[in-house]
Amino acid sequence: MPAIRARIGYMRRRFLIADMPAISYVRNGRRTLGLPADLRSKRSHESLFYVGLGEARYRSWALSLGMKANASLAQAVVHGPKTSHPR
Repeated sequence: MPAIRARIGYMRRRFLIADMPAISYVRNGRRTLGLPADLRSKRSHESLFYVGLGEARYRSWALSLGMKANASLAQAVVHGPKTSHPR
């Protein structure tokens, strides 16, 4: 199972952000558990910029529903899952 989990990104339907900054949500997610601290931080920032939350990543007040969805997407791809397209 760990090999499969490393290859896919999973995005929850329920968002677990209350008043947590998006960077904390992504950095402290399960997908980053096996990453060294410096790489965890770097990838968390990169994934938030990738989904359009780079400017709002430290915002600690309420995020909109769309921003929460984008933060969850960032958390799903922070570990760099493999992408493949059926041919």
